[in-house]
Amino acid sequence: MKRKSWIWAILFFLGLLFVILPDDGTTIVRLNENHGPSGLDLLGLILMLVGWAGLSYRVVTNWKRITGALGKNNARLLLILYCGSILGIVIALAVNIDWMLWISIAAASIINFSFVLIVFPRRALPF
Repeated sequence: MKRKSWIWAILFFLGLLFVILPDDGTTIVRLNENHGPSGLDLLGLILMLVGWAGLSYRVVTNWKRITGALGKNNARLLLILYCGSILGIVIALAVNIDWMLWISIAAASIINFSFVLIVFPRRALPF
């Protein structure tokens, strides 16, 4: 189980690296007039999505560990905020609201990272 968690995390961060790398700016899929991934970005986003799905599965299957660490009400509140942030990302991309996009990405990332840290095997973490 420990190795699978690392595989999902590595896929996510490898995808993030691809998204961060500079590209020629040629968009393959147009999301709105200002946003659209290039080929390298699309590959990175796919890797990030696969890694995120695997880590999210770990979060869902270990929800009791999260509620034990945070308390049921706090965990539910964070889950609601997380879902709202994901919805905010979709809306911001559809309507082209950059400030909403980045706030939603930051909020979703912080909450998701917190959940993953709670369920990640303690012996696997370097700190």
